[in-house]
Amino acid sequence: MWRTILLLGLIFIYHPFFLMAQNDKENDFEEVEVIVFEEDSLKKYMRSSNNVGDRNALKIAPLNILIGEIPLFYERHLGGNFSAEVGLGLTLSNFVGDLDALISNLEETNNNIETELQTSFRLGIRYYIDYPMEEYYFAPEFAIRNYASRIFHRDGNENLTSNYSRETTKITEYRLIFGHQGFDFWANDLFFDYYFGAGIRQKAIEEVIENNEYNNFTGKYEYSYDIQKINKISPALLIGVKIGFVF
Repeated sequence: MWRTILLLGLIFIYHPFFLMAQNDKENDFEEVEVIVFEEDSLKKYMRSSNNVGDRNALKIAPLNILIGEIPLFYERHLGGNFSAEVGLGLTLSNFVGDLDALISNLEETNNNIETELQTSFRLGIRYYIDYPMEEYYFAPEFAIRNYASRIFHRDGNENLTSNYSRETTKITEYRLIFGHQGFDFWANDLFFDYYFGAGIRQKAIEEVIENNEYNNFTGKYEYSYDIQKINKISPALLIGVKIGFVF
């Protein structure tokens, strides 16, 4: 009998604590709302959550070194799906555009050509098909690249003198670009801008012509230098990639 009374007493004492523990367990559960996105909705959600408010971008174009250009681009969101991109750069020798001259200069043991540092400029208005400053776009662009070099004169002994003539090339392009600017989600603000396009290219060239004539009296060559002006218009095809970040 005493055992029965003791057992009932223990149940009476610990019963409230047992009920409190059960209530605590029930309170540990929270409601979780699950949202299922379609593909287009997911893109909009990721874009708005990651880069909302990004209206500026800085870019470089590493492959442009092949045409002797080192540019820096700035893109600014104008509103809606429109943006403007401007580029400024420095130019050296146009390695791709004048391969014959490059090979000749490399083979020449007494090279009399010195490259001058010049400038480049680009301006384009972009329209993005889906989202501002992201994914597919097309853009009319205007571009100018200037190249220049000094052709040092030779004396009768074929030694170079301090006198020189300037050889210049001005390239003007009007083109239509189609491309894709996509963000790298491993690095939230980093993106790659792949593009190709076509247009019209104008070249205004002032080419230095080196003439020499053998002088029988002195037994030496006499050099003279003329400037030949050349204007060309041709179709332009281009392809490239830019790397940049938004802020």
